[in-house]
Amino acid sequence: MSTVKVNVKWGKKKYEKIEVDLAEPPPSSNPSSSLSPRRDGQTPIKVKNNATFMMMGSADSLPEAPKHETKFLEDMTDTEAAAALSLPTGIENFGNTCYLNATLQCLKVVPELRSALGSYHVPATRAELMDTDTASPQSLTRDLKMLYLMMESGQDIRIPSMLFLHTLHAVKPEFAHKDEKTGSYKQQDAHECGRHGQ
Repeated sequence: MSTVKVNVKWGKKKYEKIEVDLAEPPPSSNPSSSLSPRRDGQTPIKVKNNATFMMMGSADSLPEAPKHETKFLEDMTDTEAAAALSLPTGIENFGNTCYLNATLQCLKVVPELRSALGSYHVPATRAELMDTDTASPQSLTRDLKMLYLMMESGQDIRIPSMLFLHTLHAVKPEFAHKDEKTGSYKQQDAHECGRHGQ
């Protein structure tokens, strides 16, 4: 006889005539009881037909499925990772422009500068924009305000500062010097950049 019918008592419930295949290894737990397998404590015994087994222990609550799908950092885009980690938007480096990026990011949190930029009128039309001298301090202010607005939009983890860099080079040509051998911008000092920006 390879199968027998048994009864199982667990708490106030009784499960009758449960078919057990003696050729199979014992189940890790009764599927109708939700008793954790680690708490089963089964002992090998000879099972007879119509035997009653008493199970003791409390049922663990079943784990719930996560409300939101888990997304791992390595599966995220730069923008998603920045949002998940609450990273501030940075400025992209264009070869030895880290002095400028560091200065701009430090100045971004100065309340007086933020207030002044907030009240600065940015040219709204293309004609107005074309009337602004590229090498004027006003164009530097305009491009700084636009750069900060792009950073605050939160659309990218890195913002290219090429427009601001071009305007800075027009207004302050000493920052536009290039290395003769490499053709990239010469290394500059963040302190000098901040001092010239006054």
